[in-house]
Order: sequence, then structure tokens, then C-alpha cells
Amino acid sequence: MVDVVLEALNEADDWTKNNIEAVAEQLSPSVGLPASVLAVSLKRESYGLLPISDAVIASQQRIADTFFGLGLLPKAITVSDLQRNRDPDHDQTRFPAGPIGRQYPLVPADPW
Repeated sequence: MVDVVLEALNEADDWTKNNIEAVAEQLSPSVGLPASVLAVSLKRESYGLLPISDAVIASQQRIADTFFGLGLLPKAITVSDLQRNRDPDHDQTRFPAGPIGRQYPLVPADPW
């Protein structure tokens, strides 16, 4: 199921990257910005999926350790144990990205 979602995200990213003006027109009414302004922003965005890097894992681990230290997590966690692309049964090469691409943390930030 995760592979299906990742494939759909990759396809949506590809479509968006190749249809910036259409995306800007669609988003314009809901965000209250002119499509031309949104198009500039969308052109600056990176697209594609990448496996999470060691630097991202380290950053997420610091956050998890901080949350545990503050009592926000009931037990300590090891973030690298939760990383999907550490599992050799899941081939991350199915979702290539260019030199610049999104790296999704374990807990994504609120996009809105």
C-alpha cells in the first residue's frame, strides 16, 4: 500500500512540475493570491521523492530525543529503526528524483 501511495505522489509531482500554470490557476482562488504569483513560487519548488538521508534521520532523532526529554513521548525511540528505506525489501530506486527533491520526515510538517 505504501508503494501505491509513493507512486501516486511521484505522479502528482511530475504532473505539477510540468503544469505549473494550471496548478497556479487551480490554487489561486483558494489561497487568495494571483496565479502569476503562485506560478513563480511553484517554479521555485523542488519536486520528486528521495529516500530520507542520514542528516534528516539525525535531525529527526534530535527532535525525538527532545520530545522524550520534555515528557511528550512516553518512551525513547530510535528514529532509524522506523525508517522505511532501511529495509532492504523496499527498493527506494523506484522513486527517483533529480538532484533537488523532497525528503519527507517521519512526521511531515503541516503544509497549510
